[in-house]
Amino acid sequence: MSKRAATYRNWNVEARVYTYLDAPESQEFVASRIMAINPASVLDIGSYRGALWGRLLQIGYRGTYTGVEIAGKPLAVAMTRYGHYDARHDFIHADAREIRLPPAEFVTIGGVFWYFDGPEARAFIAKVWEETGCKWILVSDPERCKNDLYKMEGPGIEHGTFVMPVETRNASRKYIFFDASAKEAVH
Repeated sequence: MSKRAATYRNWNVEARVYTYLDAPESQEFVASRIMAINPASVLDIGSYRGALWGRLLQIGYRGTYTGVEIAGKPLAVAMTRYGHYDARHDFIHADAREIRLPPAEFVTIGGVFWYFDGPEARAFIAKVWEETGCKWILVSDPERCKNDLYKMEGPGIEHGTFVMPVETRNASRKYIFFDASAKEAVH
């Protein structure tokens, strides 16, 4: 585990709160991609305080949702906020690299590549394909993995930029979207 990941695992959420990630509206881009595809299940790796689930609830998503978060305090906030809604969701407190990932049709990965080395990012994407059986992967902020993923080209790979709908230090975010035809390019 990288030093950054070990630090984040024990992160004190009260010491440094990223308010833009806390608002369900901050997840509009990801939620709109999910709703356009309408998968039966979503796996949110790096779910933080559950804002994506909050946004999906707001806009009527009817599938299942699982959030995986390495840091306990943000996850506890997600459980408090959303734990009572229904049985269609689950939150898991774990390092996604160290567990068997649950099955999902759509996987979103946000922010976790800040804690990975470049080659580890490609290996992690391969793990996601293999363990979840997913058809789509959306990675926001892929430049954090030292551009290893963002340099990928080929069928089923889409690069782009989106703007956060809430005030942030840097409102523009890159993303990379993989569909099932990109699976071989990742390996």
